[in-house]
Amino acid sequence: MKYILPVLIISATLVRDAQALAEFPEKPQVQKAIKHLLRSSKQHVLNRNEQGLNRFSEAILQASSRSQLPWEVIMGISYCESTFRTKARGKLGEIGLMQLHGKSWAYCKEKEDRKIDKTSVEDQLICGGHWFSHAMSKCDESVEQGLSMYLTGDVCKPKKGGNLNFLVKSRMKVIQSIRNIRND
Repeated sequence: MKYILPVLIISATLVRDAQALAEFPEKPQVQKAIKHLLRSSKQHVLNRNEQGLNRFSEAILQASSRSQLPWEVIMGISYCESTFRTKARGKLGEIGLMQLHGKSWAYCKEKEDRKIDKTSVEDQLICGGHWFSHAMSKCDESVEQGLSMYLTGDVCKPKKGGNLNFLVKSRMKVIQSIRNIRND
């Protein structure tokens, strides 16, 4: 009996997410942007597998919906952090598409109120979206300052000319290029 309520909650969440995905008119635009970003990488799995491209596009849109962020931001961070590689590993122990670490995974588990699968494409993107949303909330809702916080964990405004400033600017350029693709 004690397992029925969690199963019902999970089932309701899955149904809600499936309904939301069916309503996303942006899916073709998401796929177009992914293909554009990976145009020079013919070997990337998303360029060789239409089913994978569909799943990844839907996961980006789902993460966007759950974190209340534009899908271009989720996609831009994911591309810059891992070039859409789910098994990417960072020098400081970050893992996955969004290069998350222990603190960000814990925050996501609390936010989602469920067990998080760190190997799941969907959970990597959802958790990255929640963590970035959290970073933006600490930085006056600014995407640029949120990126700085996302990258460091504690700095909203990078010093001009520093490496962090370069990383933030390069990510902003990718996000803007995705927005431009969307508007084409």
